[in-house]
Amino acid sequence: MSVVAHSSRRAVLTGLAGSVAGCAATPPVPLAAGFAPRRIAPILMEPERIIRITVCTRPFRPAGPRLDVETVGESRVVHNYGHGGSGWSLSWGSSAIAARKAMALAEVAGGPPVVAVIGSGALGLTSALQLQRMGARVTIYARERAAFTRSMRATGSWTPDSRIADADRVSTEFPALWEQMARETYATHQTYLGTEGDPVVFSARYMLSGGAALPRSPEPPPIRTGPGIKPIRFAEYRLDGLAPRSIPLPASASPFPVGETRMVSAMQFTVAELAHRWEPEFLSQGGQF
Repeated sequence: MSVVAHSSRRAVLTGLAGSVAGCAATPPVPLAAGFAPRRIAPILMEPERIIRITVCTRPFRPAGPRLDVETVGESRVVHNYGHGGSGWSLSWGSSAIAARKAMALAEVAGGPPVVAVIGSGALGLTSALQLQRMGARVTIYARERAAFTRSMRATGSWTPDSRIADADRVSTEFPALWEQMARETYATHQTYLGTEGDPVVFSARYMLSGGAALPRSPEPPPIRTGPGIKPIRFAEYRLDGLAPRSIPLPASASPFPVGETRMVSAMQFTVAELAHRWEPEFLSQGGQF
């Protein structure tokens, strides 16, 4: 679910929180003596300021994304879907795997590689671009253009293991495959840093602990229940050293009434801007919708 208020996402995550840059493989270090981070301004976020609430489904598969090859009629189909809440975060790496499989099939068939891509969301566009970079002629078939797909309703955070699979349903090969997709996508997204429109940025986020207990609404029942069912969390141990780690903030720099505040610089996508980049690139290389 995405909740959009009058405060823009960038204002909430970066403008009000200060400007904090991050880089890959940043080791956890203590704050230097005399370091005075910019004080975080309180954020006015009241229910009456919400202007839109959107809800859509996540294409979750307990065993993880589907990336196999299937024969449908007279066509060979390479699947690339079912990434749960990690479609944007695994897009480039997952699409590279699918594109290589499609090109291998085209090579066996002989002749120039001609490929149809179904869908124009994050996975469809990155699949089409990866195929073009490998020399294929690509046509995208889609009910709607990128701006109207479910991909555009995503939060836009780099969350490569967000509801990606159930821990007791994945194959033994999946962790390494997931790491490959995550690392390739993370590296490709970084090529957009500092470019016009800021399609990818690093924004400050804060983790609070040790505060007074606040009243909470009853939590909704879990969508899936049963013995042994639990979501997989890979990033904590397979991507160690890739993304920046959190650092503690002194009490003087935090307005939060809690015992401890930690800050981390996390990758954030402006999903609409990325779509505006990818569609023209696809068309400029001879692609068709």
